[in-house]
Amino acid sequence: SSCPSLPECEMYTSCSSCTSKKCTWCGNLDQCMTNAETSFVPCEGKISFNDECPSPFTENTKVEGNLVVEGDIKRLGGNIHASGPCNKADCRSSGFHSLVLDGGKFDVQSGGGISMQAGDTDKANTAGSEIFLRSGDGTSTVGGAGGDMLLFAGDGAGAISSGGKYGRGGSVYITAGGVTGEGSQSAGGSVELAGGASTAIGGSVVLVSGSGGTVSGDVKIASNDAHKFANSGSVSISSGDSLGGSSGSISISTGDTAESYVGAIQLSAGSSTIGKGGDVRVSSGQSVDVGNGGDAVFESGEGGSVFIQTSSSRQLSGSISLTSGSSAFDESGEVVIASGPSSDGNKSGDMKVSTGTSGSTGGTLQLISGNARDVSGVGGGIEIFAGNGVSADQYDGGNG
Repeated sequence: SSCPSLPECEMYTSCSSCTSKKCTWCGNLDQCMTNAETSFVPCEGKISFNDECPSPFTENTKVEGNLVVEGDIKRLGGNIHASGPCNKADCRSSGFHSLVLDGGKFDVQSGGGISMQAGDTDKANTAGSEIFLRSGDGTSTVGGAGGDMLLFAGDGAGAISSGGKYGRGGSVYITAGGVTGEGSQSAGGSVELAGGASTAIGGSVVLVSGSGGTVSGDVKIASNDAHKFANSGSVSISSGDSLGGSSGSISISTGDTAESYVGAIQLSAGSSTIGKGGDVRVSSGQSVDVGNGGDAVFESGEGGSVFIQTSSSRQLSGSISLTSGSSAFDESGEVVIASGPSSDGNKSGDMKVSTGTSGSTGGTLQLISGNARDVSGVGGGIEIFAGNGVSADQYDGGNG
């Protein structure tokens, strides 16, 4: 007798016709094939000739109550694929939708907006439901890395040459919740951006504006305005503390340029219409090691000047005070005002000390050395020296 022939399974296009001919239906591929062929293709949701096929298509299905979709070990399944007339991956602009939930991905696409909102609550002393978004962990000790979380606004392609408005990229808004109820201790929610922790190098937090063909975007860090008679919030920029190593530095600098002016750095305290204007205080760090505090250095660029002046005023202008700090157990620090040295053949810079001109009486110039509080002490002296000359000529020295 002749050997039995294999069924021509590929000719059947439905589950029922496929399994009736002792073929196997692959649910994820919507194809009929022999059982042997299913071993060579990614066939999931197998339905053999002795299994029951799923119910046929119906135009509308209404479920009142709970809808449970479960997979099993034999047939797998449990996936949900829901789409409009366009079920391709690139149909967002077609006005249709697509929802895919399976073991490999959770994908939502929409031709319109997508809104995700957790539930409200009217229970006393209870917070509304949270929304928790988290990318996956990389749990392998061999190069395991956590998944990234990407949040992008849409691009804009508008151009005046096309007859419309200028294009504008979409913005990203992250806003914490406000408080509508009254109360002195009520507080709006915080927005916290933190890099990931690590046993070696912690993650960075980078805020960068977008590049531009004419002007790059601004970066603005500011506290919001306060209501009347309230205080506005502070802005604090600080590096972290360290127990054994060095704490991080803070660097504020403008960008370099090759063909134009370099941007300035301006530190300004706020003005007041009634009270005192804000102070600007620059302080170096203290040290537990006595006498080893940090320096405060004001230095211009090469060839630039350093100006220290108070503002003009319609009444009494402000004073300038250059003093060293007091000392409890040793000498107080020196105050040295000097021009810099010059190379051979050039004159060093002059030093001028003068009072301002006046329409009535000019200011007085006083040089006063320190007093001695102790009975046996001696008051400080005043010494004025002209510079020495290297030549033996008696006129080569400076005049005093």
